[in-house]
Amino acid sequence: MGRRAVALETLEPYGLVHDGGTATFYLWLRSSDGTDDGWEVAGRLAEAGTLVAPGDLYGPAGADHVRLALVHPAERLAEGLARLGA
Repeated sequence: MGRRAVALETLEPYGLVHDGGTATFYLWLRSSDGTDDGWEVAGRLAEAGTLVAPGDLYGPAGADHVRLALVHPAERLAEGLARLGA
């Protein structure tokens, strides 16, 4: 299973869904219930030790999103995602 599929599968139980296209090097995530803005989601992930970029850094349309890069090796990505459950 590729990095993208692993990340999507891991993030879904935490209320994060991909809201972007099929680009292979990042995910454009938002809270599934739409209640958190990008900074709140980024804060939650940072507390778990996983860094993302708040979406409004890319423009006002991204305010409810975060951008998660999929550029790290698969084992490093899995390590970062595993922190969510800790």
